[in-house]
Amino acid sequence: MTVTLPKLPARAASLAAAALALVATSAALARDTVRTDNVVARLVAESTHATPGAELNVGLYLDIRDGWHTYWANPGDSGEPTRIEWTLPDGVTAGEILWPIPESVSVGPLTNYGYHGDVLHMVPIAVPADWPADRPLRLEAAARWLVCEETCIPEEGRLALELPVGPATPGPDAPLFEATRGTLPVASPWPASFRVDNDAVALTVGLPVADNRITAVEFFPLEWGHITPSAPQTWETADNSLLVRLAAGDAPPTAAMAGVVVLTETAGDGTITRALSVTAEPAAAASPADTAGVGLLAALGLAVLGGLLLNLMPCVFPVLSLKAMEIVGLGGGETAAARRQGLAYTAGVLVFFALLGGLLLALRGSGAALG
Repeated sequence: MTVTLPKLPARAASLAAAALALVATSAALARDTVRTDNVVARLVAESTHATPGAELNVGLYLDIRDGWHTYWANPGDSGEPTRIEWTLPDGVTAGEILWPIPESVSVGPLTNYGYHGDVLHMVPIAVPADWPADRPLRLEAAARWLVCEETCIPEEGRLALELPVGPATPGPDAPLFEATRGTLPVASPWPASFRVDNDAVALTVGLPVADNRITAVEFFPLEWGHITPSAPQTWETADNSLLVRLAAGDAPPTAAMAGVVVLTETAGDGTITRALSVTAEPAAAASPADTAGVGLLAALGLAVLGGLLLNLMPCVFPVLSLKAMEIVGLGGGETAAARRQGLAYTAGVLVFFALLGGLLLALRGSGAALG
């Protein structure tokens, strides 16, 4: 039997074709997997169902081409972090990306912060308690990432994921989330502070160090410009604290400096890595009592004593008699004239060194590195 459909007017047929094309295009653009030449991107969920009133963990999973890398929240010397823009139903909200520990990626003279191999960018999704039980939860995301080897290629994709509503049970991608949790920084229970001194940033974490288990330390700042990523980092432990010395970047921190401290420690016959999320505050300025040291009169006394000791040096002592005889000769044997000559000589020395000190301070204030 042949069924003949009614013939639509030309305009109606065009509109219908356009609607079908739009649906097909949307379905093609928004899917759970996007493949490029360098990355396979998937939108994945930890659970098989969305539970009203509960948090749902989803993530952008990137399987990266061998030898290529994507970027952390702070890309380092160059690059661009991965970004996700969500399209969510009313009442559903998405949290921030939970960034796994990055690695330092050296590209020529530059050092970047990013990921090789694969990485899961976890995002918590809040499902409202009054979400209808018969309405599937549809999530859509526009993702952008920069993938680099020696050259960099910006890539993007529209991804979608639809989950039925019901009790949460682990889904097939749950192991990805479990593995990623082990690479997320944990909030440090110890206070942190920093001090900027010329071209250096000294970060101190009140980490109790009972032994020499720490074998490596690396700090990753969340903000670009606080430090120079390509500069070496040094560290030491003392007085139950960890001190990390960093090279200041183009925009050294002035307020709080957030970042991740990655520690490598010995554990039995191997090593373990743990990451602490820290927010370092500027170190409190020393009080006058701390910086005064000795009083003014005591400092002057020590300076005079130092000068006397200097005059006893073999290279200086013989000259003193010559200077004394010269001053006496200039005075013509008169005590008052000799006194004036001596005061003039002393004033000349003090004025010269005052001018020299002022010049050094002025040059240092203009940015010159002078001691």
